[in-house]
Amino acid sequence: MVGRNPLLSVNCALEPSKCQITLPPRAESIVRVPVTPESPNVGMTAKYELQEGVYMAAALTKVVNGYALTSILNTNEVETDIFEPTVHLDEVDFAGEDDYNPEFEPRDREQSIMTQLRLDHLNAEERRALIATCSDFHGQCKKSHPHQDSIPGLSSK
Repeated sequence: MVGRNPLLSVNCALEPSKCQITLPPRAESIVRVPVTPESPNVGMTAKYELQEGVYMAAALTKVVNGYALTSILNTNEVETDIFEPTVHLDEVDFAGEDDYNPEFEPRDREQSIMTQLRLDHLNAEERRALIATCSDFHGQCKKSHPHQDSIPGLSSK
């Protein structure tokens, strides 16, 4: 949709509870929706069907002035008007650097990656090239990071 603003505007009557959003046919739109006051400042919207053929995606979003951005998909063949939904954001547990635990990191990351490669669809030459590329990449990472013990997955334990 070249030249079209992907952030849809809302047509509000005098009552804010009567706000409607017009969705273009067979399109995904980024929409600003109101958030319940008890929602966290950053959280996840729930995925659900707003009405037949119109779906709101589960999205990680941030509250700004009581509103959050989310994605709404209109699968209908016609332009569709919906009432502006008020959403509640679910709390998200962010894993920080302090949460890293080397016990859960595989001892030999290169071997772990190699066993996870899907190679069945490749011929012998392609298989060798992919394995060599992965090995070279891992080796280059080790060489370019002499303090590799501080980098998850590159420790030489």
